[in-house]
Amino acid sequence: GTGKKAPKVKFRDYVSVLKGNRPLQMLVVSAATDKLAMQAGNNSTVMVMLYGIVMGNYGLYGKMSMITMIPSFIMILIGTKYASKFGSKKALVRFTWLCILTYIGVFALLVFGDPTQISLDNFGMMTVLWITLVCLGKGFGSISGGIVIPMIADCADYETYLTGRYVPGMMGTLFSFVDKMISSFGTTIVGLAVAYIGYTSAMPQVGDAYTPGVFWVTVGLYIGMPMLGWIASLIAMKFYELDDEKMKEVQEKIAEIKLAAKEEYEALA
Repeated sequence: GTGKKAPKVKFRDYVSVLKGNRPLQMLVVSAATDKLAMQAGNNSTVMVMLYGIVMGNYGLYGKMSMITMIPSFIMILIGTKYASKFGSKKALVRFTWLCILTYIGVFALLVFGDPTQISLDNFGMMTVLWITLVCLGKGFGSISGGIVIPMIADCADYETYLTGRYVPGMMGTLFSFVDKMISSFGTTIVGLAVAYIGYTSAMPQVGDAYTPGVFWVTVGLYIGMPMLGWIASLIAMKFYELDDEKMKEVQEKIAEIKLAAKEEYEALA
């Protein structure tokens, strides 16, 4: 904290904080668009279309969840270490770019390869490339999502730097509310997309006929939506000023505020 008594927070303070804290605005844009895009891309209906219709092997979906678990965990540890060394902003930008490059590979594999050849029973080049790219994509995506949490604390420190108020609870609540509000539209996007190709009375089911429309809507949701989210994140990070150097300045200012509060308390005592 600041060494002072915690300020009382009123509802109008949420508006002033969101309006005046530019890094928080950019973090909300980055995290919410990422989450919205990933929720749409990983929606259960999209998985049915991808594995059950395009690949014709829905059983692979559950197995892929297990296969990607350990690599994702290892990559999160690596990403956390990278963020602690070079700063959260730099880490988020770096791993977002890696997400984009990985999903370009997934796009090329689905468009120029034969998705029906992806199977653990047919362990050919398509299967090897699919498992590799999906593991990398899930891992990089998990890192990007995890880095956002400590960045909320940075925004709280920045608010103290700007106004002298230490309100971490408010920052977390505000971030969570806006993030959930925006990302809740993921299912709506999927519903509108499948309705566009004729699924107006029922959702796609395993074994439905494969059509070009199904393929391109699947690619658009599974790959295109996350891509848009990551691009939005990169743009937002251009205006997010809390890099490693700025956070050093913020911490120095907070240390001065704490020292002043201590001296004031000792003088009164």
